Amino acid sequence: MLAARLWIALDSGYSDAVQGRLGGGRAGFRAAALVDRERGNRRALFDYALDEASFATWFLNRPNDAVQLLDEAGKRYDIAGAPPLERRYYERIREYARAGRPGRARALMAEWESAIPPDQRGPPGPILAAHGLIAFAEARFDSAIALFRLANDSSCERCWLQDLGHAYDLDGSPDSAIAVYERDLTSADATRIFTDYLWLASIYKRLGELYDARGDREKALSYYGKFVVLWQHADPELQPRVAQVRRRIVQLSARKG
Repeated sequence: MLAARLWIALDSGYSDAVQGRLGGGRAGFRAAALVDRERGNRRALFDYALDEASFATWFLNRPNDAVQLLDEAGKRYDIAGAPPLERRYYERIREYARAGRPGRARALMAEWESAIPPDQRGPPGPILAAHGLIAFAEARFDSAIALFRLANDSSCERCWLQDLGHAYDLDGSPDSAIAVYERDLTSADATRIFTDYLWLASIYKRLGELYDARGDREKALSYYGKFVVLWQHADPELQPRVAQVRRRIVQLSARKG
């Protein structure tokens, strides 16, 4: 019964978040965290704080808010005093790195590698990807690309494909970014539910921009259209991005005609 309630709440959170309805996303994830706590996850509310931090950085461009959320939640739920395997090292590194705090992320990496012996860390993908996220935050995009590729090769088909595409994009390699983003979109991997809620809208929009820059109006219009449909009911604070893309669709459509 609790497991069913958990997945219903998570599904609601993912569904709202991917469509830019952040209030609904937060409500779903918080409900899931409360159910998960009933199931015995002592760190469930800290996990919810990680989701909040993702929203602050990814959707709202408020990295300072994300850092404050992480710091306060770490103290409130005594994450540093948890057993090493419950300290959410990868997730904390990810959020600090995405918030532009590579020093904080690097300190956590050193703690992770000290606190948990290699034979207890599980598959190598998360630790490789965490190093990649730190490299990305330090604008060492070539290193980030290599690490994300290794992480994907070692763990799952597409767990860090989106990060890899982003790294290629920021490294000034648009052809590679397009190839990786499109590979991600065509993947049927079941894990995509755990990442699409953050990435899907931004990938649609970015592919539209990349094809636009190439002069490929048809593909630009296709991806811009997917973005607009996905976020048509997004929260008001996200609607300026939708309006901007709508204007570009009008311009491209007129030029096409």
